[in-house]
Amino acid sequence: MESQLKAASGYLKDLWHFTEGSARRRAAGALYRRVRKLTGQLVAGQEGLGAKLLDSLARVASLVAREEQKEGQELPLFLVRKVERLRQALRPCLS
Repeated sequence: MESQLKAASGYLKDLWHFTEGSARRRAAGALYRRVRKLTGQLVAGQEGLGAKLLDSLARVASLVAREEQKEGQELPLFLVRKVERLRQALRPCLS
């Protein structure tokens, strides 16, 4: 599970770097920092963070996919799909 969380953080960091537009870039950066913080707390053993982490990962998918489909950029969509697959894989572990 820890390696999957690190992979999700890596995908979000890449998404943050490749996102265009200042508002979307700020939002992607904020979600990256939130997921990284929650991942650290979850690995440290704090309880009740699984739902927050899954909600944050779901927000990433909804935020970016909606905007990037309009512009037709493929790399952000690829990264969002990877994050979504990881979210689905982590759901049974974190619920």
